[in-house]
Amino acid sequence: MQDEQNLPDLPDSPLWKTHAAPHLYPTPSMTTAFPPGANGKPILAGGKSDASKDNPKAAQGRRKVRYFFVPSIFSAVVGIVMELGAKKYGPFNWRKDRVKTSDYIDAIHRHLEAWADGEDLDPESNVSHLGHVAACCAILLDAEATGNLIDDREKSGRIPEFFVRIAEMTGKAS
Repeated sequence: MQDEQNLPDLPDSPLWKTHAAPHLYPTPSMTTAFPPGANGKPILAGGKSDASKDNPKAAQGRRKVRYFFVPSIFSAVVGIVMELGAKKYGPFNWRKDRVKTSDYIDAIHRHLEAWADGEDLDPESNVSHLGHVAACCAILLDAEATGNLIDDREKSGRIPEFFVRIAEMTGKAS
């Protein structure tokens, strides 16, 4: 994990200024090319080797967020769910009125449990429950980044320790 003195310049928001957010900063391993391919050359987006090492635009681009790694279906389904939410509640409503973490945790659990129980599509929207889970996560991330998140999570939870204890007892990794 990077220390705060070595963090890159990021947007002026509470998320980037708190000590709780260093995990959201890009690390060197997140901004480099893929490991070398069979020919020893780095593999880049689309599985092609870097034929133009002298192209400064390509090198600069590889140091930025790599949207290439986000599956198109993910973006499409989340976009559909976000549009439905915008029609129902107003676009970017969580930026206008602060939102509670617990409301989105509840929604995430409802959608994930429905999907895990075999219901692929939300009956109201006819869109994948997983798209709703992802949209909820997107809203939580954006609300946190813009200072619009009311973090009402229970602070005394010890679930990580519980998982470690269970792993030790069962011999299974957590």
